[in-house]
Amino acid sequence: ISLGAGGWALQSSVKRRRTKLELEKLKAEQTALKAQMNPHFVFNALSSIQDLVYKENRLSANKNIALFSRLMRQILEQSSMELITLEEEIRILTHYLQLESLRFEGEFNYHFYTEDTVNARKCLVPPLLLQPFVENSIKHGFLKKTPKGGTVSLHFQQQNATLICSIVDDGIG
Repeated sequence: ISLGAGGWALQSSVKRRRTKLELEKLKAEQTALKAQMNPHFVFNALSSIQDLVYKENRLSANKNIALFSRLMRQILEQSSMELITLEEEIRILTHYLQLESLRFEGEFNYHFYTEDTVNARKCLVPPLLLQPFVENSIKHGFLKKTPKGGTVSLHFQQQNATLICSIVDDGIG
């Protein structure tokens, strides 16, 4: 069977439509993930600040409030965007990890490693893509670890046109 020019056009149109539907599905999944993550994180962060206020630790409470407000502003600004630079994503993750580190009273450390092949100012990623994975690393790796402590490392490298991010912790699981 041979297809004429009209047949190829139909096939190309079907392929474009399928690609468009796949992109819409990915956007919907990303929106659902953001909606799921934000309330959980916000509740935990505010509970930690409330505990500091209850313990009358004003300096730590003020640090947490300032960090929390900075992070919320970043999340609100970036969450409506389809893509942000890796540099901005790392900045958001840094603020998130600072807040979590304060919440867990410095019981874990964190490090970012970006290989020279990665241009973080030009590389584009969906906003808040990595935060749920980092949160799980902390939650499942360090909360029940005895003795307390540990490290979360995020490593970024590029292979061809693919950005690879590895999140590694030395927690219990």
